[in-house]
Amino acid sequence: MKICSHVRGLCLRSPVTSHVISATGVALMIGSIWVATQYQGAIHAWVAQNFLLHGFIFGVALVADIVLTSAFICLGFSDCSKDQSTVHQSYHGGRSRVFPENWSGALGKNPRRTS
Repeated sequence: MKICSHVRGLCLRSPVTSHVISATGVALMIGSIWVATQYQGAIHAWVAQNFLLHGFIFGVALVADIVLTSAFICLGFSDCSKDQSTVHQSYHGGRSRVFPENWSGALGKNPRRTS
């Protein structure tokens, strides 16, 4: 999977590339939904002509579309490399000042309980 690691490294180095790849994944997903709804009758008639051959081709195309869409979206949204995954502050935006410093300590706790 050298291609995946090369593209992932490219996405980590350049935020523009990362945004383009994730936008491509979203466009592929929206385009697939549009084609499936727009040409539903034609696809059904084509598959009905030869169910085994055309059904197999349609199934392979559907699986390839799902894999490519997922891969593009995941590659576009990859935030940090494996060696940076344990490092604090490894994300591009840095620390956010919207929340107080200790906001993560209160997650999952009931504020009405004292203990």
